[in-house]
Amino acid sequence: MSIRFTLFILFVSTFFSQDIIIRQLANEGIWIRSESVNIIIDGLFKREYEQFSVLTEDQISLINQGSADFPSADLILASHIHGDHYNKDLVGDYLSIHKQSKFISVNAVFRDLQNHSKFTSFEDRVQAIIPAMNKQFKVTISGIDLVIMRFPHVGSEPLNLTESIVFMVKLNDKKIVHFGDADLRQSSIEPFQEILKNCDLAIMPYWNFIEETNQTLLMDLIKSKRYVLSHIPVNSQDNVKQKFQDDDQITVFTDFQQTIILND
Repeated sequence: MSIRFTLFILFVSTFFSQDIIIRQLANEGIWIRSESVNIIIDGLFKREYEQFSVLTEDQISLINQGSADFPSADLILASHIHGDHYNKDLVGDYLSIHKQSKFISVNAVFRDLQNHSKFTSFEDRVQAIIPAMNKQFKVTISGIDLVIMRFPHVGSEPLNLTESIVFMVKLNDKKIVHFGDADLRQSSIEPFQEILKNCDLAIMPYWNFIEETNQTLLMDLIKSKRYVLSHIPVNSQDNVKQKFQDDDQITVFTDFQQTIILND
């Protein structure tokens, strides 16, 4: 093999190794994958609300089995306790099967997960992190750099009292932000504006962009290079996709394993 060809192979291998793949699971659940890291965010839940998509039993089995498409996750994250983002049985079962996976969420989720029948077998891999409101906490778990930000949950009382966190994942010099059900009003974003701006991908519920004035405000505050809209009622998905179909900066996630790739 010539030196030139060898260098070409090394270049191609290095180039593709920097890719970060983001795949839809269901609702606002995503799978983040790089060459060496796999992360699940808000992806292990059951049907709590009829209007939102959920994983089928076959899809759950595929994820639990640790298939080629879904290798064992290094880290599982849940933004809050609501049943369209987290389920005790699915998270606990996954942690029972995958002995290296770690889990981070809020206090309410930690307390709920303690009721899983096998909690003692994985409790040393479960951690509750809940910064004070409008504060952030930086941590490295399994070699993955995270910034955890405390936002109020969207909605009026009592919804807005729900413990709710936003995750920023840093991989291969890329910043991916998953907003969960955070209240994305200007006053909530401003404490984090410096760290959020110029992120590579922002994932959020679709309702934040339905009104054009709010979309413009959020894009000006966050300044993400790309956006993923999710958490869309099944019967509204076609309308939302049509609304944003001509915007190259916005991807609407609706289908299992729908994928976008971040690269240089």
